Amino acid sequence: MLDNHLAIVRGRYINRYEMQNYEPLVDYGLKVWGVGSLRPIHQNYKFPLIKLPSPVDLPDFPYKMPLLNRLFLGDAMWLFGLERTLRQRKITVASGRETYFYFTYQLAKMRAKGDLKKLVVTCSETKPFNHEGIWRRKQIKQFIRQNTDVFHTLTVKAKNALVKEGVEPRKIKVIPYGVNQKTFYPSWSKSRRKLRILFVGRLVEEKGVRDLVSIYNLLHRRGVDFELKVVGRGPLKKYLENNGIPSFSYPYREMPAIYRQADILLSLSHTTKYWEELFGMNLVEAMSSGVVPLAYRSGAIEEVVGNDQLLVKEGDYSGIVEKVINFIAHPQTLLNYKQKVYSLARERYDSRKQARKLEQLFSIR
Repeated sequence: MLDNHLAIVRGRYINRYEMQNYEPLVDYGLKVWGVGSLRPIHQNYKFPLIKLPSPVDLPDFPYKMPLLNRLFLGDAMWLFGLERTLRQRKITVASGRETYFYFTYQLAKMRAKGDLKKLVVTCSETKPFNHEGIWRRKQIKQFIRQNTDVFHTLTVKAKNALVKEGVEPRKIKVIPYGVNQKTFYPSWSKSRRKLRILFVGRLVEEKGVRDLVSIYNLLHRRGVDFELKVVGRGPLKKYLENNGIPSFSYPYREMPAIYRQADILLSLSHTTKYWEELFGMNLVEAMSSGVVPLAYRSGAIEEVVGNDQLLVKEGDYSGIVEKVINFIAHPQTLLNYKQKVYSLARERYDSRKQARKLEQLFSIR
């Protein structure tokens, strides 16, 4: 039983995608506070949101984050007044994010001093020793590893990265995130229509936007009758438009309906020196909506999708095209896969079920 108040600290990046896994804790009778910056991604949750100043709230400018990270001794994710705020509210259990965010370092210092009874740190990073190019970051990560009670990872791959960095396996619990399955659910319409393909993600190089254009063009050359919808923002928006592909952005509350209109989700992430796909909430959202993910074997995607038949090697966009064409030729096969991924999502990625598992991490016995 958790008798203490719980703070879920995420700074600028507190968001509804992640928090739907913590909101059920309120229904379970826990006193929960969210802690964000003054300009968080999303603001409205079932629990109160405390907003604190952070350097990352500054207006965007060229090389903003690299400059701020160096200026603020390794990481700009400071939350000014965090320690005082948690003490004032008598919060003694906290959830941080990643071992290189400065607000997690602030929480680790509180834990070292005894101001927190328990610190849980959620990690999705899959590359061991990543984010250590700035000299101070390595020290921050080491201190957090030494003063964290439980590490919560979203994937086994993230757990293995922590183990390579020196964390004892017994301190790590693997609990994937899920989605609210009362919101994300399928539409099993049997009416005949064009195949609808969906891409959801940042419009950047590493998300495979250029491969998306290649797939779009190749499908047209093969005479495939389909519709493509792109949802996202980023610097390659103009590149898509120049290739005849518009892109859109929607409030998160509208995304379940967007997924229900789709048949296939494309996930085309490319590994870089410093990044690979860490989890992929869009995959979970799609599967929960009965949408079949076709994806590259990149980062943790294989672990999340759990079906090798839906994956191709990274960069093999022609392999994606062949799978799309096969589904068009065999609509019953597509329907079978829709039902398979939906069943898997019901089993693994229900946010209320995952919240029950997370609840155990915050207990003080």
